[in-house]
Amino acid sequence: MRQALAAAVGEATPPLTFRANSGGLFLEEFRSDPEINRMLFELYGH
Repeated sequence: MRQALAAAVGEATPPLTFRANSGGLFLEEFRSDPEINRMLFELYGH
């Protein structure tokens, strides 16, 4: 998950595209990881 999010952040992948392809709410399960949470915040602003 970290690698996929890091790639999305690094490539400036449009967040809606990434979220739509990954199941959206599925990502919320990973927010307990501080680095993943930071990247999700960077991509989605929340």
